[in-house]
Amino acid sequence: VHWCVPEPMTAKRLPSMLVVALATAAVGKAFQYADQIEDTAKAFDVATSSMMAMQAAFVASGGDAENAGGALQKLAIAQQGAIDGSDELREAFTKLGISGRDVEQLQLGELFKRVATELAKVEDATQRTALQTQLLGKAVKGTNWKDFVSNYKELGDPASRIVTGK
Repeated sequence: VHWCVPEPMTAKRLPSMLVVALATAAVGKAFQYADQIEDTAKAFDVATSSMMAMQAAFVASGGDAENAGGALQKLAIAQQGAIDGSDELREAFTKLGISGRDVEQLQLGELFKRVATELAKVEDATQRTALQTQLLGKAVKGTNWKDFVSNYKELGDPASRIVTGK
């Protein structure tokens, strides 16, 4: 019987072992992040590719990738509130030129694109901030909506293009 005795830990082997450990951790984090994107997309019935494009557009326009999920969640609540009769939420959508019929009929992802497109058109910063907070939550504070819409179009959303709303 031959016993294999491992080489003792040497200063020469440590850097390569560290690189392997870090690479393994990075791959694990990448898979975990991909799972989170997919889970968020499924939760809101949005294509994974749309969710990824949305997250990238948030990052490229002054926001955080995690804002996408929070914004969709808040918008889903606002959409249902408007459908259920909240005059305040209906008025917020109307100020953006989004009809009650659109609020009722658009899928959440499409409604988000409409809201983003219309927010980009609001020149008054105070009004824009109030509307974005009311419909999308505080997490999107600091997002430049003109940049967001431009970045989202540029990144391309294979599921569908930005809605013009008209």
